[in-house]
Amino acid sequence: TVYDAQLPQVVCAPAQTINLSESGYADVPAHIFDGGSTDNCHHLYFKIRRMMASTALACQDPLNPLNLFNDYARFCCADADSSGILLVLRVYDVFPGEGVVSDTAGKGRYVDCMVTAIVRDKLAPSVECPPDHTVFCGTDADDLFAGGSPLISDNCGIATVDTAFLDLRDPCGGGEYRRTFTVTDRHGLVTHCTQTLHYLRLHTFDGT
Repeated sequence: TVYDAQLPQVVCAPAQTINLSESGYADVPAHIFDGGSTDNCHHLYFKIRRMMASTALACQDPLNPLNLFNDYARFCCADADSSGILLVLRVYDVFPGEGVVSDTAGKGRYVDCMVTAIVRDKLAPSVECPPDHTVFCGTDADDLFAGGSPLISDNCGIATVDTAFLDLRDPCGGGEYRRTFTVTDRHGLVTHCTQTLHYLRLHTFDGT
């Protein structure tokens, strides 16, 4: 009888940087955290879970509420506020089953190692300004500005929206009047957009 008594030689990858998607989540397959594990006889299988379950409701996977070993790890916006998320990578030399498995699955045929995920939100806010207008001098800019607000969205939430005005009209009333929105998300990423009112003079002075 031939018996493979040797467990996998497990190597965890260095800290992995995970970028959140437009949804504010990232589901990362377990094998991404493998750093080159090997086995003398068998194909390897990978599962992963957080070292400690997340306290942020948004980061808790509804398909894995007990934080058991799974084929992937879920990350969310709250993780981007942390310096790093500790994970346990489990490497099997027998098939442990699909999806979420118990801690006893594949008992005696796996080895664990620790890995860190560094979660980043690199997506700046999306901002769409109200449309520009071309008007005659004398038109009240406040009335035009009051009629529109920017459309703003972000995968992880908005922190601040600031508004600045720049009046570039000449003494005759022609020129531009600009309203610029500066939107900052909760992770410090910034986006700008500018709405411009183009003022036309009613009459042009000809010097006579």
